[in-house]
Amino acid sequence: MLDKIRSLGLRPRMAAQILFVAVLALFVSVLYIGYQARVSARHQAEEAAKEVARHWATVIQADMQVAMDTARALAHTMEGFKKHGLPSRHMINGMLKNILEEYPHFVAVWTCWEPNALDGRDKAFANAAGHDSSGRFVPYWSRLSGELNVQPLYQYDVPGNGDYYQIPLRSGRETIFDPMKFEFNGEEQLKTTMVVPIKFEGKSIGVVGIDIPLKSFEPIIKQVRFYEEGYGFMVANNGVFAAHPTRWSNVGKPMEFFEFQPESIQAVKQGIEATELKLSKTSGEVAFYAFSPIRIGYADKAWSLVTNIPQPIMYARANKLTQQALVIGGMGVLFLAGIVWFLIGSGTRPILGMANTIR
Repeated sequence: MLDKIRSLGLRPRMAAQILFVAVLALFVSVLYIGYQARVSARHQAEEAAKEVARHWATVIQADMQVAMDTARALAHTMEGFKKHGLPSRHMINGMLKNILEEYPHFVAVWTCWEPNALDGRDKAFANAAGHDSSGRFVPYWSRLSGELNVQPLYQYDVPGNGDYYQIPLRSGRETIFDPMKFEFNGEEQLKTTMVVPIKFEGKSIGVVGIDIPLKSFEPIIKQVRFYEEGYGFMVANNGVFAAHPTRWSNVGKPMEFFEFQPESIQAVKQGIEATELKLSKTSGEVAFYAFSPIRIGYADKAWSLVTNIPQPIMYARANKLTQQALVIGGMGVLFLAGIVWFLIGSGTRPILGMANTIR
């Protein structure tokens, strides 16, 4: 290119050399501006994703806390009954039914007591409503059939199947369970269960539980929107998708199915914040993910709210700024070319005249 410039006349040669330096400076400047803009855009988008995740994790936590607080209040009430006199099974049944009526998004409210731990009269209630053949007080009030009804809990003493009762009873701690399947109005869905132990004289003698369908979180999840295409979804402690705003076919699938990194899966299980950049199976684009824990009551396990923003959206503003810089710079080079051509012409005219005279 420099050889071509040298072959030109004096005026074009001087103009080309000056413009070459100007274009090179413009290129370096735009390259630097574009790089800094992309770095800044990525940082702002990532921080926005984190803040949105924290905000909506708090919102969902408050919503889920209602169920845990209700279960805790029921447990404390039953502890009070036990301490100050024999509670009426009929009265407790009425309380459970009233709670189910008051909170239409609860699918079930139930309690399970150790043998004769309630009033020592289990034999007298064998096979009564909300009791099995043992007479233990195990009423399960639900709206599974569309109407409120009560039936006894089952397999509560069976290892594995009875974990919903055995785990909080043995640990003596509030517990939120990972998603489990259930049938509601003939449709298979997923639910979570929040359980609070009932204690008497320092010992767990039963539990109170509330079942919530995961579909009840759909209205909240659909509100998680930012950066035009950014959205959020919820993941249970075991890494299973619990709620998604657009693809409910994703619900129930593990994080491994979507090829999340082991570090992100472990962060969800530990209930800590995390970030990841990966290819989204939903959008088909590389996206940034921010994980924020959802802690409910005094439960050991936390769920997570995850925000997702496609990488092209993250850099959209930076790309626009770079394009604007190129346009403005190009116009500046054209303006400079005109000025340089005029000034060089004015400056070289006497020199060229002198050269002609000497020639």
